[in-house]
Amino acid sequence: MKTAKFLLCENPIADKSDGRIFILHNRNPLILAEVFHFDIENEELQMNCKRQFTIGSSLEFGNQYIVFGALWTIPDARFLAKEAQKQANELAGIMRRMADWYESYLIWEDQQDIDSFLG
Repeated sequence: MKTAKFLLCENPIADKSDGRIFILHNRNPLILAEVFHFDIENEELQMNCKRQFTIGSSLEFGNQYIVFGALWTIPDARFLAKEAQKQANELAGIMRRMADWYESYLIWEDQQDIDSFLG
């Protein structure tokens, strides 16, 4: 049985976590990305964050601009055997799907809040 492709990761009891959120791409290549939320109008902060990562993606969601920055990747031999451009294309595709998955998660989370409110 396959595991989930993306997993939301956080450590709510860690003193230094400060509410940080991560997403694990749980297939090859393994990727751990941190999620950063910004006000959609604060382009300077968004760009400063994006510049810190060579592998990343972004998403506009409501009044938020969300950046996904890969902290590390662990590729297997099959991935490493690909030429550099194919590796880059695959990583970019994974990060786009990660952003799409996170958007679906946020929509689902909002719906859970509505459902619990309506009871």
